[in-house]
Amino acid sequence: MLAHAEAAQGAMAELLSDPSGLLRVTAPLVLGQALLTETISRFLADHPAIRLTLEWTARAIDPVEDAVDVAIRVGKPRDSAAMMVTLGSVRSCLYAPGNWAGPVPRHPDELAGHPVFGLGRAGASDSLRFVRGRERADVAVTWRLQANDTGPVIAAAEACAGLAVLPSFVIPTGWSRLLADWQMTPMPVNALTARGRGSLPRVRLFLQALQETFANFSKQDAR
Repeated sequence: MLAHAEAAQGAMAELLSDPSGLLRVTAPLVLGQALLTETISRFLADHPAIRLTLEWTARAIDPVEDAVDVAIRVGKPRDSAAMMVTLGSVRSCLYAPGNWAGPVPRHPDELAGHPVFGLGRAGASDSLRFVRGRERADVAVTWRLQANDTGPVIAAAEACAGLAVLPSFVIPTGWSRLLADWQMTPMPVNALTARGRGSLPRVRLFLQALQETFANFSKQDAR
């Protein structure tokens, strides 16, 4: 019982103290490099007593099972005992490299069976969903290459003069967006943290920094 009381006193003291200690964070590679690098750098500069370990990973990290303070995830998270904080959403768009010479599609149906490059993994759906107002188009495509990083996707699409589905925050120089009046289904972005850890100063402040980052991104992405 004494051990439990001491642990409770330690936890209370940490809640009342200035933010300090080790913060363990994971995030998907592409999202992290594009949107979170500056946020993390600024967060560390603002809180010099906080140390941070960071891992870009495609694995579905569970903060409870993997002993991580904040796991940032794209898409619907699997069942978890963790607390989920909604950050925002990201969307993908269809792009063509500068050397693409094909006809400009006017409707998503014109992409049926077309080879496409994009982010993903084996077993991912071969169907792309486009929405324009009340219209919806589900188009079956052939994935020529799927990878968990945009670098190989962009390089291969340029080499093959092919179309690519990329996040809206990754716009290669000299590329053009196609079907700009259609939207692809947005993917939710959430931060998972073990229940009880979200109130720790270092975790709480980092979650606030993430929410501010995605709020600003949403405003820019809507333009």
